[in-house]
Amino acid sequence: MRKFLVKRLLYPLHELAKGQKTTSVYQAFRGREWWPVSRLQEFQLDGLKRLLRHAYEHAPFYKERFDVHGVSPDDLKAIEDIRRFPFLTKDHIRASRELMVTVPPSKRNVLVPFSTGGSTGEPVRFYIDRGRIASEWAACWRARSWWGLDWGDSWVWLWGSPIELTAEDRIRARLKRLRDTLLSRKLLSAFDMTETTMAQYAELVRRSRPKYIYSYSSAAYLLAEFILKNKIDLSNSAPCVVFTTADTLHPHMRNAITQAFHCPVSIEYGSRDGGFVAHECPAGGLHVHADRVYLEIIRGDQSMPLGELGEIVLTSLDATAMPFVRYRTGDVGALDPAPCRCGRSLPLLKSIEGRSSDFLLARGGKLIHSLSVIYFLRELDGIASFRVIQDDLNSLSIEIVTTHPGVKLPLEKVRTQMQQLFGYPVSVEFKFVQSLPPTSSGKYRVVISRLTGRYFEMTPSPHIQERSS
Repeated sequence: MRKFLVKRLLYPLHELAKGQKTTSVYQAFRGREWWPVSRLQEFQLDGLKRLLRHAYEHAPFYKERFDVHGVSPDDLKAIEDIRRFPFLTKDHIRASRELMVTVPPSKRNVLVPFSTGGSTGEPVRFYIDRGRIASEWAACWRARSWWGLDWGDSWVWLWGSPIELTAEDRIRARLKRLRDTLLSRKLLSAFDMTETTMAQYAELVRRSRPKYIYSYSSAAYLLAEFILKNKIDLSNSAPCVVFTTADTLHPHMRNAITQAFHCPVSIEYGSRDGGFVAHECPAGGLHVHADRVYLEIIRGDQSMPLGELGEIVLTSLDATAMPFVRYRTGDVGALDPAPCRCGRSLPLLKSIEGRSSDFLLARGGKLIHSLSVIYFLRELDGIASFRVIQDDLNSLSIEIVTTHPGVKLPLEKVRTQMQQLFGYPVSVEFKFVQSLPPTSSGKYRVVISRLTGRYFEMTPSPHIQERSS
């Protein structure tokens, strides 16, 4: 009865209150994954033509950029012609965000401000509209349906839980908890993974028996390791699936999660700027939602053949308020030339590389997810880029590149946030620098802990049994 109420009443009311039409968009999405490849490609081509024409006619940034490169929307005759159009980078968005918006100033209230910066520490602020949000969630729910899930099924959300510093924060948090209760979901903080809290999380899963779990890959792995180490039996409370996202799921992490929760694991690939891009089906294929995003693999400026690694480039077919045309994500992956055993025609990502997040280490062995720092710092105006460095348990160094000289930053607020995260006094040193060079590996890392290192790429702990192939 509760599931029926959530699906037929509460969730539609929730979407209506937010001005979104996820349920109706979802109905349009259903069945497309079974289309013949040729029909899916025709759908993509039509979407690309509409998007390029819309961007050229309504966004000054794209009109100027296409003109400078000597291309126009009329040049797109086949899908491969998209390669003639210039790439979009994070620097372009930072410099020209307002010129990329296609919505008239009188209707700017329909835009939803978003920001990202998780992989490089350089915040990128942009806009999306409710139509794109509905499209993304419709794709997400289509993927959940592959696992027999539906609106109203109970689930546990092991995610970022913002620290409540003010009375307003606490009121907002209580309202969100009420919403989550009504929608049959429970939010557990991935920013507080102590032995005490993980024991509580495991007990909650045992008692509530959620249909599925949605989590950062690294947080699900930490909880799974705790469950296995303490021999907690969840076999009678096994969910249908654990969805993992945000950082790389290494094979030993998948094994641990599968054994701890007695269920399969499904990878989700996406980002705040790219939206939900791909989901793993029960047959093991990581399917790209090709009816909402066109995905390319490039190396340098050249498109890579199927199976070859390169940078993932996205064109969001549903991003009309602020188009993303050939957006360089900075992520590395490859498209799989082989079809999936499930029979779906949606293209497959063969692999995704380079999305691991590091942790900070606190006293007592408490690991602090780097996203708890990223989420806070990336929202502060005046910060162009940042890097957090930890050399010991009692101090942090935060390197900051400001947007302009003399900008005033809420440094005491940052210190308070760090104290809250660690749970004890931590010395925070701020270093204002002109730029943040990459590490010796060539990667831009936003959190560097000398104490934890590459924790999630290590050999599995002894209590994790590797599954035989």
